[in-house]
Amino acid sequence: MGSGKTTQVPQFILDDMIQSGRGGHCNIICTQPWRIAAISVANRVADERCEPSPGSNGSLVGYQVRLDNASNEKTKLLFCTTDILLRKFVGDRNLTGITHVIVDEVHERSLLGDFLLIVLKNLIEKQSALNTPKLKVILMSATVDSNLFSNYFGGCPVITAEGRTHPVTTSYDKKHTEREFGVGDWVYLKLQPYKQHSMHKGEFHKLSQRYYGPFQVVERVGKVAYRLQLPVTAKIHDVFHVSLLKKKLGDLISAQPQLPHIIDPENPKWEPFAVLDRRVLMKRGAVINQWLVQCRPDI
Repeated sequence: MGSGKTTQVPQFILDDMIQSGRGGHCNIICTQPWRIAAISVANRVADERCEPSPGSNGSLVGYQVRLDNASNEKTKLLFCTTDILLRKFVGDRNLTGITHVIVDEVHERSLLGDFLLIVLKNLIEKQSALNTPKLKVILMSATVDSNLFSNYFGGCPVITAEGRTHPVTTSYDKKHTEREFGVGDWVYLKLQPYKQHSMHKGEFHKLSQRYYGPFQVVERVGKVAYRLQLPVTAKIHDVFHVSLLKKKLGDLISAQPQLPHIIDPENPKWEPFAVLDRRVLMKRGAVINQWLVQCRPDI
């Protein structure tokens, strides 16, 4: 980690082949687990070598990902995704003309990545049996168990490059991560838009654009999560990170459990029928209960 293996190792091999007079026969493929990594590393290496953009005339560096190919017949160092190299195997099981294969970030285990290692191992064993020039395979990773992969490839040598670490300053919002709630507190819940439909309680339910609630805390889960008492019709999990909870309403503040009386009891034209939502707000230190009530004519 921090040793520059991704950008430097392929260049070391390429420069050594050129200096030894074998540059014309050199053909290096370096696989990356993500397409954005293949593209960005190729541009970085081309910039370090003072060459034009990958795939252009005068550049030995190129990249190839799905639906995007920036390479030509003069490309000697190709960065590509794992699936691209497997497609090359389909067309040529011997990888004719390729001298080195570098599998970077080999610890990123995936179906394609593991299958690539199987194919490479079988190819090396086949070349050894036929006494033909062997393909050179380099596996690179910052966190992998090197002995595991070394044993898989017949006890191949392991080279360790010491990396560099840089000081890291952790910045976070203490207001949203260090606050605590107690069991029984009433809090507001912030939900992503794609989860809002799961909080509907009825046909006439109208929700806030950002926050829902209040809901009561029923349990603390770990250090930074809480379980809320959600409506029985809610279709989402009831445990939320503290950053999604707006604020507690105070130890002595609780939501009014029953519907308040009619404002004008002497002249009731409408009768409360159902409570669709309720909120508890604090404005200028005062507690305000807001209700969303469905009414029907008082016949």
